[in-house]
Amino acid sequence: MKLIKHVIAATDLSSASLMAVERGFDISRITSARYTVMHALGLNALGPLQDLLGEQADSVTSKLIDKQRNELNSIISDTSRNRGVAAEILVEEGLASAVIPAHAASTCADLVVVGSHGDGMLRRLLIGSTASHLLRKSQCPVLIVKSDVRNSYRKALVAVDFSPASELAIRITREIAPDVVIVLFHAFDVPFEGMLNHAGVTEDNIQHYRHEACEKARHLLRTLALKAGLAHDQYDAQIECGDATRAILDQAERQGCDLIVMGKHGTHITEELLLGSVTKRVLDEAQVDLLAIVDKRYPWLAAVDGIQTGGSISGQTGIEKNAPPPSSQPAHLLLATDLSPRCDRALERSLQLAKTWQSHLTALNVFDVPSAPDQVLAWAAGEKLLDLQHEARHQLSQDLASMGSHADIRLIRSNKPADSIRLATEQICAGLVITGVARDEPLGRFLLGSNVEELSQSLEQPLLIVRNRVRGPYRNIVVASDLSQNSRTALLTATQWFPQSVVDVFYADKGPNALGSIPGSATLKPADAATHERCERFVTDSGVLRSRIRNIICVDEVLETSLTRYVRQHGVDLVVMGSNENSGLFSALFRNSLSQVLQWISSDVLVIPATNNT
Repeated sequence: MKLIKHVIAATDLSSASLMAVERGFDISRITSARYTVMHALGLNALGPLQDLLGEQADSVTSKLIDKQRNELNSIISDTSRNRGVAAEILVEEGLASAVIPAHAASTCADLVVVGSHGDGMLRRLLIGSTASHLLRKSQCPVLIVKSDVRNSYRKALVAVDFSPASELAIRITREIAPDVVIVLFHAFDVPFEGMLNHAGVTEDNIQHYRHEACEKARHLLRTLALKAGLAHDQYDAQIECGDATRAILDQAERQGCDLIVMGKHGTHITEELLLGSVTKRVLDEAQVDLLAIVDKRYPWLAAVDGIQTGGSISGQTGIEKNAPPPSSQPAHLLLATDLSPRCDRALERSLQLAKTWQSHLTALNVFDVPSAPDQVLAWAAGEKLLDLQHEARHQLSQDLASMGSHADIRLIRSNKPADSIRLATEQICAGLVITGVARDEPLGRFLLGSNVEELSQSLEQPLLIVRNRVRGPYRNIVVASDLSQNSRTALLTATQWFPQSVVDVFYADKGPNALGSIPGSATLKPADAATHERCERFVTDSGVLRSRIRNIICVDEVLETSLTRYVRQHGVDLVVMGSNENSGLFSALFRNSLSQVLQWISSDVLVIPATNNT
């Protein structure tokens, strides 16, 4: 079956990004695929100038589009680049990280090709902002081009983790470069090796476990190669014990590879490997092109080994993955719980929302090999920790049954909880993720776990962080706004999801400073009249009925401290805010303040991602 039928190359018309266009021409020639070269204008950045441009705004936009389209026409008609391939061109308004994956999804593209820019730290900065967004949002494989296109790929290192995506990686590599020499590479580590030493396990025993893992990986490599259609003389198998990122980079350099291929998500033989963080690190440091297999179009490719679905409680079945929601409220909720007391309140809130919205609920527990010495020794002895899985399932079942609730149960064994939660959210098409955090009473602050904070910044679905006991539906809601488009989405979400609640809009007109953590007077300092007018216009333009908004609060203070005081003084149940990706100074300050707001605020917090289409 042909895998590559439509290739999209994204360019900002810089010399570096034109290498991606040339690579796209080469791949389209080899695969006979349809080829589209697109450019994103990034006109969202002109939003603040809309009032200044007035009626000239449309004219300026039109001229920019015509200019870029002419440049693209010159590029695709250049015979020194196009290799005889006819290409389509497309110029889109908006940010590249948003419009490229959106267009790829709408046209069922099979490969997105994009270039990296600059050298050293500059290159890493740009990779971190553009390519990582594409890797997170794209529904198809992404090729990051870093080197000049002299020939088709000659030697590729395919880093495999034995997930279904590993087979796809091999097949796509052979399709885009039929004559490529393939190095199948697997890196593994002995989990808790240091703890085993402390627990009295001898070095000889650890070496024995390492040897067994290596032999198992070698067998799986041969099986995978056979399944992907590789003959013995068509690949070279390499296995190393050690850090995956360093091993991949070193092996690619030693082998003289001009392409590295790997998946965004991984599974494990002895632990979870080759996750998004490893892919990102390899992407940052590699000197050669990287093909990331991130294909969300086929659910079986996202399967994580070790996920145990507990069937259902009381005969309830799951919701079909692609079933449309019956209303603006989420049709499927995911509760992420570590089964600790801090997540009890999140469980109660999940049940309350599921009942109110008539939504389906999935309870997810991500667990790893415990750090207790007896459990480590049990692992070393070869036990599979089935008791741990049984205990987690039993506790979740009891908690749900005691509340008269029906929900699916999922267990995932992983040492990367945030990555596993994101993957499970995509698999079940959840519209909201709910989790809890611990409370430190003496300080009166809430200690946000690193996993929760990571989810608040990277999750593509809304995230509800629960701190307080459930005393009924949310009644007193504040939407913290920076007057951006994503803040408008947050406001719409609050009014649609909680139609019986009172909603205030809160805007702080001052960025963080050295004194930002010191509370001012008990009375908040109001902003000037012009700022109040901007806030009123923001609410009007959002499309929300003004009658739904009780108060619009504009203050000339720092967001973190002023919002914290307002929440405490007015008994706020829920704060809703956006995780903004737009450019601009204030948006950057607002985004940087998100972490502190989540740490300080005393109410539950609902974070709306910039990619949310609620």
